[in-house]
Amino acid sequence: MEKTIKKSLRFTIHEYQKIDEQLKKSNLTFSDFARGILLKEKIRLPIEIELIHELNLIQIQLDELLRNLPEQDRLKILSLLVSIEKKFEKLI
Repeated sequence: MEKTIKKSLRFTIHEYQKIDEQLKKSNLTFSDFARGILLKEKIRLPIEIELIHELNLIQIQLDELLRNLPEQDRLKILSLLVSIEKKFEKLI
């Protein structure tokens, strides 16, 4: 669909700096970034490969710790990990 309507905005220096910081993280054009926010679409930030690698290492370490715990403690920790996983999935 062709975009024919043009609007302009004014920002304070502080507002612009905050917006510019978020804009750089998003890898979007200003128009796409603003449109997504104004239309309440979720802006997805790129995920760094290093972060994914680090999270994988943490998972491996947690798995090793769980193997050495009594069954009752394992269940408590596993339920906590599931809730953490759900929160993480909302971020990506």
